[in-house]
Amino acid sequence: MDTISLYIDSRDYRKFKFLIDTGAEISIIRSSSLTPGVEYQWHKGMNIKGISNTVIKTVGKIDLKLLTDTHKTTHTFHVLEGNFETHYDAISGKDFLEERESVINYCSRQIAMNNKVAVSFDPKLGTIKEPCRLTLKARSEHIINVPTHSEGLELLSRDEISPGVYLTSSLTRAANGVGATSILNTNETDLTIQLPRITLESLYTSKGALTLTATGF
Repeated sequence: MDTISLYIDSRDYRKFKFLIDTGAEISIIRSSSLTPGVEYQWHKGMNIKGISNTVIKTVGKIDLKLLTDTHKTTHTFHVLEGNFETHYDAISGKDFLEERESVINYCSRQIAMNNKVAVSFDPKLGTIKEPCRLTLKARSEHIINVPTHSEGLELLSRDEISPGVYLTSSLTRAANGVGATSILNTNETDLTIQLPRITLESLYTSKGALTLTATGF
């Protein structure tokens, strides 16, 4: 499980640890992690299923200002009551990632947001870094960066890189050794794969390129 560490506002001088969960529909934070005295909006709450399939209930919402060294953003988190044991303060879910057009680069272990800010994953202590390995949840889709020697705006053809795992066909701009695309796991189980180094095709020579022809009426 990958995490990032961010400050949440100027009143709290420690960094909060956020689990990056592309399978979570909403973003949540533990009430016990909030600074004492910080108020949040109470509501009836909603039941959500945790990682261990246990059902937990939210009790409210709070708008948090998140800060890096150079940028800031605000996002709404659902608040969980109680002191359940986790190694992180909050979960950044699909709502957070999609709103910022986030692209996860598992090779450089960074998240690029809105094409202008990159946040590095927290280091994993006691583990050996395996280049470009990615764990995909069952029946899931992710926007990722994959390694490539290509440069510029070119076409990536659809490719099954492992049984039931596909890189989707896309027009992508490769730069600095990576290109963004979508990866799809159609299997019923989680899989860990090693990302291949892709070769993009020229728009003018690819068999999969789309040709538009103007006709008169």
